[in-house]
Amino acid sequence: MQEPDPDLWPSDLQAYRTCQQEQALLIERLSDEVLGLLHPRIDRAWIGPRHSGMRLDLRAAARADADPERMDQVWERRQPPTHNDASITLLLDISSSMKGERIEATLWATVLLAEVCRRVGIPLAIFTFSNECHPLLEVDEPLDEAMQGRIGGLPQAAAGGTLLASALSKVHRQVLDLGTTDPFVVVLSDGIPSDDEDPGARVSEMERDGITVLGLGLGSARPSSAS
Repeated sequence: MQEPDPDLWPSDLQAYRTCQQEQALLIERLSDEVLGLLHPRIDRAWIGPRHSGMRLDLRAAARADADPERMDQVWERRQPPTHNDASITLLLDISSSMKGERIEATLWATVLLAEVCRRVGIPLAIFTFSNECHPLLEVDEPLDEAMQGRIGGLPQAAAGGTLLASALSKVHRQVLDLGTTDPFVVVLSDGIPSDDEDPGARVSEMERDGITVLGLGLGSARPSSAS
């Protein structure tokens, strides 16, 4: 699949910076919350009883004094740190039906997630899809002014259909190549896919490979003629 010419993609650095500035407090608050989830606590809890450790459990020692068979249960250890190896891939619907408030909401959500991931060090990739699926931000690309401008140009890029199943297949391959142990894919879309494939089957395949897929619907619910 041929990638789009970067020179033809709309750029709007001011739109990105407006979203960034107006969400500044939320970005900092959410970054702190995510850091608390991802990084080991400095003051980790003591766990026991154990047959060896760094701290004596005085109550267990008193019981062991009365029952010598409990001597292997008098020590405590620090709770081991939790290792996290997360990555996030954002799949954005930029079909023509997203024009207006929906694509604007998508931009705000994308800026929020991009800024949080940059602060906490979570690898982030962004893909867009309509008739085709293309990368917007690779995990190894910097979130510099040029990239911020490209993200800010999202509202101007909305056009085409909603080929979700094929987009999921492409993202599936890309996420597996990352090799992270806790990968997430977040899909932002507003409606029913226009391709013949079953997106649900693609999601099931991704979940079998250990990928957590989250779907966020934009817009009000409306009746569907699909069976």
